[in-house]
Amino acid sequence: MPADVKQLLESKKTQGSSAPQAEWDAMFGGDSDKQRIKDIDIELLDEYDGNPFNPYDEEDLLEMAESIQNNGLFHPILIRPVGNRYQILSGRNRVRASRIAELKMVSSIIMDVDDDMAALIVAETNLRQRDKVLHSERARAYKMQMDAMKRQGRRTDLVENSHKVDIASQIAEKSQDKRRNVFYYIQLLSLIEPFFKMVDNEKISFHAGVALSNIQMEVQEQIYIIYLQNTVKLTVEVAGAIKQAHDDGRLDEDLLKRILIPQKEKPKTVSVVKVSYSRIQSFFTKNEERKVIEETIIEALRFYREHHK
Repeated sequence: MPADVKQLLESKKTQGSSAPQAEWDAMFGGDSDKQRIKDIDIELLDEYDGNPFNPYDEEDLLEMAESIQNNGLFHPILIRPVGNRYQILSGRNRVRASRIAELKMVSSIIMDVDDDMAALIVAETNLRQRDKVLHSERARAYKMQMDAMKRQGRRTDLVENSHKVDIASQIAEKSQDKRRNVFYYIQLLSLIEPFFKMVDNEKISFHAGVALSNIQMEVQEQIYIIYLQNTVKLTVEVAGAIKQAHDDGRLDEDLLKRILIPQKEKPKTVSVVKVSYSRIQSFFTKNEERKVIEETIIEALRFYREHHK
């Protein structure tokens, strides 16, 4: 049994999940009617539709394919029967690499599970296996888990060991995350696509993205246009100020621009310039009239400007 599957089973046993123990034993335990390990024709394997995780890029797949050619497939994949074919629950990248390596058969653990349990397996095994998970991937995985567990009719008022347990708490515990982050990630799915990519690429912070995701998509599009047209830093503070104005019903285009675009201070208009007479007295005689001195200075400045452009 693959290490990630063993970890998932052990976590179910130790974390006090509300899923019936028999359900998990049937999924990962020794029930031969529910689970079988078998070599499956690679042409019968279909990818899970709606997988929340991005596939590996070509370079990583080629590296994996070379390893498979030299050493074989270390761990079987997880699949479930769908009609006369099989759906990949865990191991999509291993199958893609196996195709590159020109394998004909793939060692597989066959699991007879329903749609909701399949969704949970896809989400949980990928969250455990991957060294790095993008914010968008985690958001979609948490949403997939939340929806599947709700459809299963999990109670949200369950009390275990004197502690109230709900779906978000269970997801957070399995993923070693905080309960509030589960909701933050799911809320992140309300971001328009350009901002979603910017969060993934760390061009804006996760919390700035969460703040923006609470704003209507039409307004998000306005913000993005202003962002593209100006030098704008979408910090947590800026995103929070926009959200607050939006929540208060005060946000219009003018206020949006004032929040987003740094306001440059206008230079003060100079109305009077004073120069101490002691600094210029050497250029004039003692009896020079004030008016003559002023005219001379103006003429000197005009001459200077004309010859020193």
